[in-house]
Amino acid sequence: MTENPPPGKPQLPKLSEDASRQGWIARFLGVVEWLGNLLPHPVTLFALFAIGVVLLSGVAGYFEWSVADPRPEGTPGRADDGIIRAVSLLNAEGFRRISEGLVSNFVNFTPLGTVLVALLGVGVAERSGLLTAVIRWIVLGAPKVLVTAALVFAGVISNTASEMGYVVIVPLGAAIFYSLGRHPFAGLAAAFAGVSGGYSANLLIGTVDPLLAGITQDAARIIDPAYEVHPAVNWYFMIVSTFFITIVGTLVTRYIVEPKLGKFDSSNMEEGLEDETTLEPITSGEKRALKWAGVSALGMVLLFTYFAGPHLTIEAEVRVEMVATPEYEGDERTMVERAAAWSQTDLLQEMAETRRLEREIAREIAEAREAGTAEPARLETVRLYVPRQDGTAGTFNRAVRSIPGYGVLRNPETGDMLRSPFLRSVVMMIFIFFIIPGFVYGRLTGTMKNDRDIIDAMAGAMSSMGLYIVLVFFAAQFVT
Repeated sequence: MTENPPPGKPQLPKLSEDASRQGWIARFLGVVEWLGNLLPHPVTLFALFAIGVVLLSGVAGYFEWSVADPRPEGTPGRADDGIIRAVSLLNAEGFRRISEGLVSNFVNFTPLGTVLVALLGVGVAERSGLLTAVIRWIVLGAPKVLVTAALVFAGVISNTASEMGYVVIVPLGAAIFYSLGRHPFAGLAAAFAGVSGGYSANLLIGTVDPLLAGITQDAARIIDPAYEVHPAVNWYFMIVSTFFITIVGTLVTRYIVEPKLGKFDSSNMEEGLEDETTLEPITSGEKRALKWAGVSALGMVLLFTYFAGPHLTIEAEVRVEMVATPEYEGDERTMVERAAAWSQTDLLQEMAETRRLEREIAREIAEAREAGTAEPARLETVRLYVPRQDGTAGTFNRAVRSIPGYGVLRNPETGDMLRSPFLRSVVMMIFIFFIIPGFVYGRLTGTMKNDRDIIDAMAGAMSSMGLYIVLVFFAAQFVT
């Protein structure tokens, strides 16, 4: 008689005879699976981490642990003596701090709002059927020789709509391969590889990127409270990863997975399952809707470009005193506008003078350190992106800058794009980018008729975020 293990307690899996013959690899994978089953729910993990921080703070406070603050002098929150001292949460003051900050920790946790706002827009595009139609169009429109690559690629970019790929792409992959006379399990595996292996790689900024940027920003602000991380920081890496994963997934499917699976025997299929694997092509109505959704998406891109206000500039590092001294009091121009009023010769001379002074002060600082004397004050500079005034570039700049509202999301003081309202508005752009084309597609296909359908789509997207909100609550207590 076989003894049943106690319920709820993970057991080291027993290997089959085939697995036993495979040796240490199968045994290793079995141990990995067993260890994975021991892990509690992610929400429980964050709750335990938060409790652990409280307990550890009590120990650290009791022994008066301290460490040198790595932040430079003058940083907000830095102690005058440059020492970070452990603060115990296991006392009356600590308990008050926990109880008073419970709600604020949650609502001020950056990933909460950014992900929810982005998903409001994505929910409209998903409910209207636009995202599914785009994926079908990519895969079904690909030549047979590129079907595998198109399937993996579609799986990678499906994370734009969060977990939609698991619901749409994975079964679609099996159906496509079966319709082509290939093994459906290979199509399922290829799609799953794209969706899971390529998760967070993309050609576009998706709902995952604001989440990761928010977590990174909260962590970075432990050192620099003013540090900003925008959702596009990994964009170049994401783009390269998209094509890399597509190539690798295609090669593995073609030369490893399919040969291992062999030829598919359709006689093993369950009765009635064959009908479910039949793919419906994109209809003429869907093609028309996709066309106009694409036009509206292009319009959104042009609108965002207009807000970004690209123009030809000179990257100039100049002394702050030259563009923000008391003599400019009452002058409403920004620093970059004041620098733009200089001639190009004067601007280049100021840049050269700034570099000369920086080298001179750096030498004086090195000498002071060697002599053990007080260091001189560092030169206060600012990097400006000054519109060119000469030739064709100047003509272009003057023309575009005369357009009302052009470049309104650039940094108004420096003309910079990296530290500007434009990149801090990425979540807003995701929100709009998916709502407008999503509604256009839904209106033309009949899946959406009015504002109520948009609201229902947003509500549906939010209804699926319950677990995420619970997770964020405990993660916020741990991180904050």
